[in-house]
Amino acid sequence: MKKTYGLILILAFLKLQYLCAQTVTWADDIACITYTHCAGCHNNQSSLAAFPLTSYQEAYAQRNAMKYYSTYLSMPPYQPNTRHRRYVNEKNMTQQEIGLIASWVNSGCPRGDTANEPPFPVFNSIKSTILSPDVSLKMQDYIIPYNGVNFRRCFILSPPLSSSKLIKQIEVIPGDLSAIYAVYVYADTSSIPTLLDSAGSGYMNFGGTGSNSAKPLYGFVHGTNPLNLPGNCALKIDSGSRYIIQVEYAEDAGGKLDSTRLNIKYTRGVGNRAIEIGALLHHDKDLINGPFIVQPDSVIEFHEFKTLSSDITLFSVSPNLHHICTDFKVFAIQPGNDTVQILEVEDHGEIWSEGTYFSQNPVYLKKGTELHAIANYDNTLSNGNNPNNPPLTISPGFGETDEQMVFNFSYAPYITGDENIILDSFPHPKHYENCTPKHKVSSIPPCLSKGNKIIVYPNPATTTLCINLPDSCLSAKLTLINMVGETVLSQDISNNANPNINISNIDDGIYIIRLKTNDIIITNKFIKR
Repeated sequence: MKKTYGLILILAFLKLQYLCAQTVTWADDIACITYTHCAGCHNNQSSLAAFPLTSYQEAYAQRNAMKYYSTYLSMPPYQPNTRHRRYVNEKNMTQQEIGLIASWVNSGCPRGDTANEPPFPVFNSIKSTILSPDVSLKMQDYIIPYNGVNFRRCFILSPPLSSSKLIKQIEVIPGDLSAIYAVYVYADTSSIPTLLDSAGSGYMNFGGTGSNSAKPLYGFVHGTNPLNLPGNCALKIDSGSRYIIQVEYAEDAGGKLDSTRLNIKYTRGVGNRAIEIGALLHHDKDLINGPFIVQPDSVIEFHEFKTLSSDITLFSVSPNLHHICTDFKVFAIQPGNDTVQILEVEDHGEIWSEGTYFSQNPVYLKKGTELHAIANYDNTLSNGNNPNNPPLTISPGFGETDEQMVFNFSYAPYITGDENIILDSFPHPKHYENCTPKHKVSSIPPCLSKGNKIIVYPNPATTTLCINLPDSCLSAKLTLINMVGETVLSQDISNNANPNINISNIDDGIYIIRLKTNDIIITNKFIKR
């Protein structure tokens, strides 16, 4: 009996040692993840975010928010779907990192051995990485006004170029990291920017530079690496182009000084590869179900289409869509009906979705390929991003209350082996101070997340609405809400079979479908007729 009791104690001790060894801690795991993915915006030195995450105490105070927003993919803010294609400068956390944060919070947020903690991060400035740039252009000093909202302002940085150029490297050095969400770099041959900037001190404009000839070159957000094209590849810039930056300022940036700088390195010599930039898909010429107008209180899907006349290598895509766009996808159908996914954003928000997305490996598209873009626009009050209350007719334009459906691509004639070019050798952001989380956990995908879509059909519906839950959901609370915010139906549904909802007794109109499980809510819309 004594021997058995002693054996039990030994086994219990060994199990305790094992559990202690497996405990996820701030020092061994979470500090590395937080300093890599979160602290660049969440800090007291150049902070854009509401609270800092640069120490154990700060992370502990926000532990539940960290678990919630990472688990349901709201943070870090990176919009593109990476299930089909990977991109340069991705911001996503891995499922393993997400699982570690959840495990740490669930176990009470142990700190661990402080000797194992990486040093406190410093984020007060960005240093130039381009040695001897050919062009170094600083915008005129600009005192940001107190207006309490985020806004975009364009600045012309150069006179027209006297000759065409091939750009190898681009970097943006923000004047004040705490004041800036993003900086977009353009080359524009038109005179429109100079007309808009008649005072010579920058001009307000939402959609790019305000002209259709603007070519997007690069987009900076916190944590973005400079553009550095590999091999002999270089972006072609036409003679007569002006360099223009569009700066997106934060809501609380009033009174701060911005003096953002643009550095560019050219390439010269024989054998350089000129990459063209152009709007291969544009609502003016490629829309197959126009006109491009969204009426008040309407939800509409637009479709753009073009057939390629030659073999090309596609390097990047830059979407230009404004507030009422809810989601979009760009894809190609090759001869033989093979579908190539290029870019998909399932929950579009212009503050996070703009910029230039380079594929980690360029895309080879054959002659005869059908290039497609599909985007949904919601001009109802249920769209929280709608700039108008009540909704107004939305038409094409460059203003914040206008809309666009423009996709600029960088591309070149195809050369054998282009698809093997590597534009980014780091499929995951490089960890702060080369740290590595010590532990691993089993990650289970959440039932509902920002990327989930509620599949409803038919839409419009007359008597019965069918709902498809995400595969990982066993059950959820379903609520139907009319356009004045009243609940017209509420019931529990399960994933044992596709639920059929009787809607014969509700009035005709637009409704919001809301699914809730635990603390997560996702929505979609349908029309009853």
